[in-house]
Amino acid sequence: MIKNARGQISIFFATTVLVLITFIAFIVNIGVFVKAKMNLQNAVDAAAFAGASVQARQLTNIGYLNWEMRNVYKEWMFKYYVLGNIALPVVENGASGTSDFMMEPYSSGTDTVSDFYNVPSVCVDFQASGNVSTCKKAMVPGLPRFSRTEVMGLEETMDTFVSSLSAEKAKDCAIRTSLNFFTNFTWGFNVTDETGSLSYSSLIEDAPEVATNRPGAFPAALELAMRIRQLEKQVNRPPYTGGVCLGGGGVNCNEGDIQQLVSNDPSPSNERVYKAFFSGFRNLGSHDCSGDGDGNDEFKCFFTLKELPLNSYISGFEFSPSNVLIPGNNPSNREKHYLDLKLQYINFATFFTMLAPNTTGRQNPDGSYEVGNFEVNGVKAENTAECVSTKVGMPIPGYPLGYVKNPDVMTYYAVKGQTRFLGRFSPFTRAFTLTAYAAAKPFGGRIGPMIADLTGDEVITPRTIDLGSLKKSSPYMSRLDQTPAALIDRFGRDLPAGTVYAPGVPLPMPDGSSRFFAQSAADPIGGKAPSDDLIYFVIPNIPYDFPNDSAQDPTSYFSPDDVQVISGRSPTAPTAGLYNPDIFNKLRANLADPSSNTISKEEIEAGIFKSRAPTKYDAHHYLVPTTEENNLANRVDSYGAVVTPLQTPFANEIANPDGQQSFLLNIYAPLVSSFSDCLYCSIPDLENITNQYFQRQTQAIVKYRAAMNIAAFNVFDSNQSSRQDKAEIGLGASQLLSDIDISMLQSRDVEVAKAGTPSCRSLNGKFVYFYLGTRGGFVRPDGCDPENQLAEMLKERWNALSASAKTYYQEVYVEPKNDDTKRALFSAYRPTQMNDADDQGTWRNTLNGQSINKWRNYYSTKFITLKSVATGDDQFFTSSNFTIFSEGNSTNVIQTIKPPTTGTIVNTLMNDSTNDFSRISH
Repeated sequence: MIKNARGQISIFFATTVLVLITFIAFIVNIGVFVKAKMNLQNAVDAAAFAGASVQARQLTNIGYLNWEMRNVYKEWMFKYYVLGNIALPVVENGASGTSDFMMEPYSSGTDTVSDFYNVPSVCVDFQASGNVSTCKKAMVPGLPRFSRTEVMGLEETMDTFVSSLSAEKAKDCAIRTSLNFFTNFTWGFNVTDETGSLSYSSLIEDAPEVATNRPGAFPAALELAMRIRQLEKQVNRPPYTGGVCLGGGGVNCNEGDIQQLVSNDPSPSNERVYKAFFSGFRNLGSHDCSGDGDGNDEFKCFFTLKELPLNSYISGFEFSPSNVLIPGNNPSNREKHYLDLKLQYINFATFFTMLAPNTTGRQNPDGSYEVGNFEVNGVKAENTAECVSTKVGMPIPGYPLGYVKNPDVMTYYAVKGQTRFLGRFSPFTRAFTLTAYAAAKPFGGRIGPMIADLTGDEVITPRTIDLGSLKKSSPYMSRLDQTPAALIDRFGRDLPAGTVYAPGVPLPMPDGSSRFFAQSAADPIGGKAPSDDLIYFVIPNIPYDFPNDSAQDPTSYFSPDDVQVISGRSPTAPTAGLYNPDIFNKLRANLADPSSNTISKEEIEAGIFKSRAPTKYDAHHYLVPTTEENNLANRVDSYGAVVTPLQTPFANEIANPDGQQSFLLNIYAPLVSSFSDCLYCSIPDLENITNQYFQRQTQAIVKYRAAMNIAAFNVFDSNQSSRQDKAEIGLGASQLLSDIDISMLQSRDVEVAKAGTPSCRSLNGKFVYFYLGTRGGFVRPDGCDPENQLAEMLKERWNALSASAKTYYQEVYVEPKNDDTKRALFSAYRPTQMNDADDQGTWRNTLNGQSINKWRNYYSTKFITLKSVATGDDQFFTSSNFTIFSEGNSTNVIQTIKPPTTGTIVNTLMNDSTNDFSRISH
């Protein structure tokens, strides 16, 4: 009995100990399991944060380049509005009240010839003195042909002599027209080599040396736009949904070894998954996964990271702002997983001054010419070959103005991490599979602003969203009102209906049902026009900076019209953009001494670089890089894009009272790439996409060709001598403008001349050939140089670029003038009082009382909930699961894509058999 009792006690004791040990092991195992789960979640959080940080840097590069596109535009506007109008009082003396770009009137007898159109027009005369500049007055007087004499034979001799002089004078006016044309052409289209010291076009030889060493606005902006597209492709690297691991030993590791993957495909696009994986991997312990561990290495060494699949966004329209400049040969090129950039490409036209010869100087409303109503000292005379200043718009179709980030495609990064776990006291022989999810996104930067309305599938129109009574597009563009009620001739008289040319009236004029300039907010000003006739142009303008340093009131530089209206009979003076005198004077101040009789090449170069310096307007609307010196002074982290100080480009040439320093801006932005996921993999790829881009603008160029033919026809037709010799005084000038067949001129039928084909011996033919070559037969090849084509010039430039220049974008960065503007540059992310910060963005730690400057001029990163980006979340609009949009509000507010969504993003996470996000609770 006793023995049995003792045995029972022993069994009971052993059982109790076993149960107790098992219970303790269970508790310990649960604790270890919880710890493992927490470790895995921390690792996956680190992976998501690291991947989003890579996206942040990619977006930073894109943001900086988008600001550089604005700088190209700023430089262009400095040349166009300031240098191009150097002889006018608005530049000489500064704007007052409003910016007035009208030439001074010229009194001719009892009548006064005036410029009634307040549009800037390029007219170069940099060595004029006093009032003798041909660019000051609305007309250069002609040669008088006095009334008939009674001396036998003298009349015929005098007629021949005066006709000969008049023909030379008319041709001289045309040559001056040529100088203005090529200057305007150079500023818009010049192609330079890598150093800027060589132009690839012999056309540049016909232009005066005014900023000819700088690239033209269109080629520079186009190249930046293509570099940004290349970076966009890298951001949109499809997610590795199969999972990556180390050595191929992970859980469900279908993509394979991360190191082998990156070794086989070393594209910068793979930096995202590489850094994400190793950030997670290194958070799981110190094991080296060499296989000689203690058996628990599998928790780290079986770690697998999967990038979660997204519902990608694809615009199905070939010419949509989302697809332009993206080759369509590979459908994946247009699939946007993380980022959709919309290119705002606008049809601009800049004016140059044509000195149009006119023989009699008096055009009646019915189109006839009066003879003998011009008097010199009381003696009646016929005025021959007077040169009337006529402003001619030169098209720059499809100008890449800048990108906008589509807010419905949010940039974020979501991952899933898995590994094996077997506790130390686990009764099971098989390890558990642990899973964790995390998502993060970059935020706080800018890729914008939205200047035009991009709601159309392929058509771009002015932005009609109201800012109170203001319109967003108005300070960036103007339109020339060419309705009959707004058109008047150089004497202020109404034009007869159907007039297609009148000296002094800006060209191109409406031609029947066809017109050149936009007339309403509904007119397409960019993108793919609905038809060939519906191609309209606007005049470029810019809000260079805020009008004053203390207030940013948009009422002073916006217009109540969708596009600011310029009219020959304008009831109110234009005020938007550079028509605001304060804004114009800020841009004008970049030129050292605008009132000087001579402007040196060095002063011009200095003004160009200064005009590109950051302004407060830039800081409020763009992501602006900052110098290392500025970063240190404001105690913020450095990104490192502006590091190398340069000798100020103009320091040795002229005095620089502002003391502005210059630096090298160096941004990773490959133009061509040799990696497997390249968008442009070779120079031929660049050629193909640019040729497609130019071909889309064919009808715009053809429309301009017809307008120049009409101008040439009327120069010829209005310069016929009324005397016995019937000399065709205007023939030489007409042929210089557009050398269509002489029989078309002599037909006296403007419709016949309108369809004429010029050659490269005329301004018209040179421009058409430059843009289109011989494609379509729109120009005769006479005198054409194959190298004088934009596509060929760009090809030559790209082939000559060094490897570094093909990979990195480099430009001179000039710092702002004052410290207040320098501080304003840190505006990409600045916490508010709601985030425990003061008005200056300084954050105070409430626990230790320390203050930290939280200014940023580049993207930061933050975690977001998975439910906020998952499809089908009924609680999407609750405060705990809202999506942080990348830029501004959702589609139902600013309407950036079609069809509109319901307020959520379009690239949500995909629910599938392996990812059930409805079970995830945050």
